[in-house]
Amino acid sequence: MKNQKSVRVTRKDLYQEVWGIPMNKLAAKYGISDRGLAKICKRLKIPTPGRGFWARKVAGKHVIQYQLPEPDENTLNDVVITEYGGQPQLQKEIQDSLSKSIVETPEYSIPKRLISPHPVIRQWLDEYKERKREEKEEKRRDPFGVNFSSLYKVQTLTAIDRRCHRILHVLFNEVEKQGYQVRSEDYEAACLEYDGIRVDFVLREKLKQVRRSLTDEEKESVFYRDQPWIQELHPTGKLHFSIKIHVESGLRHEWNETETKSLEGHLPAIIATFKVAGPILVEKRHKQEA
Repeated sequence: MKNQKSVRVTRKDLYQEVWGIPMNKLAAKYGISDRGLAKICKRLKIPTPGRGFWARKVAGKHVIQYQLPEPDENTLNDVVITEYGGQPQLQKEIQDSLSKSIVETPEYSIPKRLISPHPVIRQWLDEYKERKREEKEEKRRDPFGVNFSSLYKVQTLTAIDRRCHRILHVLFNEVEKQGYQVRSEDYEAACLEYDGIRVDFVLREKLKQVRRSLTDEEKESVFYRDQPWIQELHPTGKLHFSIKIHVESGLRHEWNETETKSLEGHLPAIIATFKVAGPILVEKRHKQEA
């Protein structure tokens, strides 16, 4: 079997390539499918040319190129692209360490209720209760909502929200045993630190794109002229977890809940990955400093 090629490319460079080469040719350059390249662009929040873009450009017609948006805190600055049919191979030492860590990591029992939540989760819950109290007090003073501020419009915690809290409660407690510190930056926003190195992560509900027909009011709007349907994002009830910092090529950094395996079932592998990732990041920092 031939060796699989892996290439690291920055978000900015990939954006320039996407708008300079048709997707099918660019995908072939990296040895992946059009769909695979589109997924990478979506993950890095890179806009891509629409249907008919290249035909209009070749014909000398006016085309519009969308600017690369500023990345948010969860957007990666680069990505490793591996040609179709293979994954970058972990170094044997790292693979052995990860395998040992997974074997040593037990199955975790996720509590059905948080009786004594992790301090960060407790902070979020206390802030939620305070916001709801303020909202209730504002409605009492202004029952008709004449001066009702959006400041007091608090989204009620859903079953998915509470499930995420329970998962994070276990995750935070376990990674702290491995030397990580949990930092809460805002309501329901946190990151991890290992020896001063920031390790961002995302736990969220997966969304799916759904087409729906236009309402009569939307059909009359200039914004939807000649558009037969609208594409919307709908919740799926399934969770996604990802580590938003590159640790090592071949080291898994994303876990998706499926019909056959819950995210709770992935938790031992996620925690084992954090256990291996911390020392690797410290070693990389030492090499950069040297």
